Amino acid sequence: MTPPVVLAGTSGFAYRAWIPSFYPAGTKQKDLLTAYAARLPAVELNNTYYRMPTPAAAAGWRAQVPAGFRFAVKAPMWWTVSRKPVNQAAAVAELRAALEPLGPTLGCLLLQFPAHVGCDLPRLAGWLQALPPDWRCACEFAQPSWQCADVDALLNAHGGTRVVRDDDDDDGTGSSAPRLGDFAWQYARLRRAEYTATALAAWRRRLQAASHGASFAFFRHEDTGCGPRFAAALVAGAAGA
Repeated sequence: MTPPVVLAGTSGFAYRAWIPSFYPAGTKQKDLLTAYAARLPAVELNNTYYRMPTPAAAAGWRAQVPAGFRFAVKAPMWWTVSRKPVNQAAAVAELRAALEPLGPTLGCLLLQFPAHVGCDLPRLAGWLQALPPDWRCACEFAQPSWQCADVDALLNAHGGTRVVRDDDDDDGTGSSAPRLGDFAWQYARLRRAEYTATALAAWRRRLQAASHGASFAFFRHEDTGCGPRFAAALVAGAAGA
């Protein structure tokens, strides 16, 4: 049996500091996504968190990537940061119209709930219910109160998943990495400054074992270009599994 696909990449792509460690020397700003997509299968879009994208921008992204490429799109910050009531249906409709040009390259939506927002099942249910049925949603919760079975059940009921975050307080070997939840697919944000080959292999095995379909793993941005190197190694190992 072929193991599930792991789509690895980085959080953002428009980093000229990655020339020439990742991008070829002389790569222009407008060609960074094309160069990125030639080597990695997915990217986590950061700019959508800060401002609503336009259909023209989404069409431009789509034109620069191959058919099998996938975008993980961060939902707008105000969806989850604000304590004020939000018209969730209207917000989703606006984002859906903006992202429509992405077509099948829209891999999933990422909802990030900050530390000051405690567990709120009705609010989470409202977002999940408002999303188009063909959109997959990953949720990252900074507040510990979200770590409960009711949240997992709600995510599973809507085909979603809980984001797993791996930070520098790990021991660096992958042996004490955070536990993956019981979901059909996984979304890992791998934020440590360094990953050994052993740690990457451990993450690859864990993501494949815990998933029934394609999962995502995104490394953090830094100026040295380690993130895309880690992602490429994870993809290469998964393809050879």
